[in-house]
Amino acid sequence: MEKLSKCPHQDNQTEENMINTIKLFNETIERKFWEVVIPLMKNEPELAKNIVNIGYIFLDRYTKRNMFIKSIFWICMGLSIGLGIGVLLP
Repeated sequence: MEKLSKCPHQDNQTEENMINTIKLFNETIERKFWEVVIPLMKNEPELAKNIVNIGYIFLDRYTKRNMFIKSIFWICMGLSIGLGIGVLLP
């Protein structure tokens, strides 16, 4: 059964608002990345090298793990990214 809409213009406006919100969110994250992460990597190249090395170690171990461990890994990664975004946005 088709969904009946009272005002099609309102649906279009809602979609435009959602698209604008997503664009603004992405621009904010990108700006924070350039303001925070890039200067940190330039000022602390040793820190960046260590982060990359840790990533390679985890990826090597990751490919040898079973599906349950991989699922836990991705949940932890998602939580970490969410916390990182939460710290960067305010």
